[in-house]
Amino acid sequence: MKKGSFLIAAALCLDFLYANDPAVDLRGYSNSNIMVYSIPEGYGLLGIEEKEYFSFSNSSRISLITTPVEQLTIEAAYSVMPSVSELDASLFSFNSPSVEKYRIADLPDNITEYDNGGIGENLDRLVFQIRTPFADMTLGRQAISFGSARFFNPTDVFSPFSYQDLNEEEKAGVDAVRIQIPIGEMSEIDAGYIFGEYADWKKSAAFLKGRFDIKGTEISVIAMEYRTHLMAGLNISSNIKGAGVWFEGAYTFARLLDDYDNDEDFFRISAGAEYYFTGDFYIFGEYHYSYAGTLESREYILNSFENKTAYQDSGVYLLGEHYFAPGLNWQVHPLVNLSLQVLLNCSDPSAMIIPKISWSVDDNLMLDLGATINAGRRISSKGLNSEFGSYPDSYYLSMRMYF
Repeated sequence: MKKGSFLIAAALCLDFLYANDPAVDLRGYSNSNIMVYSIPEGYGLLGIEEKEYFSFSNSSRISLITTPVEQLTIEAAYSVMPSVSELDASLFSFNSPSVEKYRIADLPDNITEYDNGGIGENLDRLVFQIRTPFADMTLGRQAISFGSARFFNPTDVFSPFSYQDLNEEEKAGVDAVRIQIPIGEMSEIDAGYIFGEYADWKKSAAFLKGRFDIKGTEISVIAMEYRTHLMAGLNISSNIKGAGVWFEGAYTFARLLDDYDNDEDFFRISAGAEYYFTGDFYIFGEYHYSYAGTLESREYILNSFENKTAYQDSGVYLLGEHYFAPGLNWQVHPLVNLSLQVLLNCSDPSAMIIPKISWSVDDNLMLDLGATINAGRRISSKGLNSEFGSYPDSYYLSMRMYF
């Protein structure tokens, strides 16, 4: 089958099924982003002209959900992602998670490529959920995520979002077998195996998690093996005098099941709180510590290359150690929402400031106008002088349509 013909065949099959079975739910969305990057001072040293660059990206996703019998739900989803950019975004890949997909086999990443972009594709879901009186079993390509923290999840290593991802509609799917067994009204045992490329166990993962509710406090403990590393994690979320609070932590033993190297062991913690003053205004804040990072800005890049366990296998992308992320959200009108988030590297010091305004044009159309503004010492001939001061500022207009 030629590249791209999969989309046509899938669309025809979905149309046939939807037209002949009213129990089939066909849905989707299209997310388009126009972005302007403003390259900061110092990038001329890297051969990049310090000016504004434009990019356009789109992600269009169609999904089919059907329940042929009461105990079985089937979901399939496919996306196409055309993009055009004046600047190679991979130049800034150090500010986003780098984790290989947990998939036995996959479609090609791109249907086609051209000089300044391409058209990507993604078979994101192909999953069967089986419900029984004593457990739920999920087989196939599915979304799996962990953690109670709002912004930085130490226990979420399979397909983590970055702090500034524009498209957070759907978590990337992984190939897995998962079983969830309820052991009480709000408690369960959750276990699974996630397959890596060609089902090679050294590229795969397994987990066992227990979630328990104790007088309104949710506590989760997790043990996970991934890519021969072993991780132990803890999540706690509760409510104190009207404020939501959470704690999440994880310790990773590097290659414990293969060639143990305690020099690459690391742990991360996140702790935060949020408070709703009224039904339309709330504030939040989260502290994050990463032992994988370093306090010396000149060592950021070298440290990220040397610590492969954290930066290649575990989704770590923050380069320092101590961070604080405050913010607010204000529903100024039933159709208009304002938000402001700030990410502070407490050691550089440097900051990433993310303002956004969202407008619900109608039930199926959303517009976002936002920016990522960075403050801190810029790049020099000696290297990075701060984390966020090294990133380009960006301004974007995003349109999301649902059907």
